[in-house]
Amino acid sequence: MQAAQPRRLEPICGAYRIYRVCTLGSPTSGNAVLSILGLYERARPQPGGASNPDDWAAFLWASRLAYADRDHYMADDQFVPTPTQELYAPAYLDSRAAEINLARAPGHVGAGQPAGAELYERWGRDDSEDHGTTHLSIIDAWGNAVSMTATVESVFGSQRMASGFFLNNELTDFAFEPTLNGRPLANAAAPNKRPRSSMSPVIITDQDGELQMVIGSPGGSSIIGYVARTTIGILDWNMPVQDAINLSNITARFSPANLEPTRLPAGVGEALTRRGWEFRDVTGLEESGIHAIRVRPNGFEGGADPRREGIVGRIPSTAQAAATTPPAR
Repeated sequence: MQAAQPRRLEPICGAYRIYRVCTLGSPTSGNAVLSILGLYERARPQPGGASNPDDWAAFLWASRLAYADRDHYMADDQFVPTPTQELYAPAYLDSRAAEINLARAPGHVGAGQPAGAELYERWGRDDSEDHGTTHLSIIDAWGNAVSMTATVESVFGSQRMASGFFLNNELTDFAFEPTLNGRPLANAAAPNKRPRSSMSPVIITDQDGELQMVIGSPGGSSIIGYVARTTIGILDWNMPVQDAINLSNITARFSPANLEPTRLPAGVGEALTRRGWEFRDVTGLEESGIHAIRVRPNGFEGGADPRREGIVGRIPSTAQAAATTPPAR
């Protein structure tokens, strides 16, 4: 504990349609959000909207591909080589998107081969992760923006306090076993090593750098899907921020995919099932706490996830808007 020092992470940014999406790289999983958005854009150059099964099929496919890459490759890049930028490079996304067939669900989804894959091919796939996180999104009257996700992992972390703070329980974010089928795991535990995280705080600007949106969520490994799906709902499906947040969480890290069927537009679930997608009903079980603020010509539009205690707050005198989620308890 005495040797622990905070590490400043530089943002990673990728293009998404007319936007620039910035988040965090290794050992977090922001590049998986960039991958989902990039794959979805390629599969749906002209999206149809929240009631269109092709749009949902594209999102599910993009999620399966991005999660497969993330589970295989991502870990603390100060200990193992990780293809953080290579996984959302345009040429790689082009090749990965060629696997998408909106007419059917995929079978087994393996990791792709990004540039320099020979450096990373020794890793086995690691599927472990727990969750227990909080997020806040803020924009102030001067255009300063914050997207902050924080975690102590499980309820009250390790249930120990030091200097007034709960110590985290982040060891559970390492792989539970150091090897898989005789191959080492990139996210295996090691001294001074940081565990892989799914925290994906996002700030979105236009191509000129003007702020457009701030978004993030708690929710364990599903954070990646929550943030990507809500971003698509707001920017591509032209939904009000709150409506996009309220929409069904559908997380396709594995098969069957987790689904809130009562929040899905009518007919979409049946159409996806006919294409071979399998779902697990997780109504009432989702851990999302999505919070987003979009910049509009006449001010800010905020939304807070009704699945948790968060609210949208506004201070009219300074035109500030904020959305916050209390820590898990």
